Amino acid sequence: MSRLQALPENRHKSVKVCFHKEPDSITVAIEDQGKGFNFDKYLRLDEKRVFDTHGRGIITAVHYLTGLTYTPPGNKITIEFNPNNMYSLKQENPHPDFVDQVPSL
Repeated sequence: MSRLQALPENRHKSVKVCFHKEPDSITVAIEDQGKGFNFDKYLRLDEKRVFDTHGRGIITAVHYLTGLTYTPPGNKITIEFNPNNMYSLKQENPHPDFVDQVPSL
């Protein structure tokens, strides 16, 4: 990541993060100045990619979120989740490092 940030073409790029909180939902929108990517192929689990070392985070996140939307060309994502369901997320996720990162709301 640091290497990519240091490249001349990326030095002046920024990331915009917006939060919106309601009693039963939190929406986070993240947009960068990159060219985007073909997000569509990552919204479905492809048997050919099951053993890949990357590319499964998006499909995994879909199971924990109440909403996930990419905006073409793929440089903006909006996610929505219910903060009241964070306890179930902690219980279902088997990775102990992730549980420590789940914010308490």
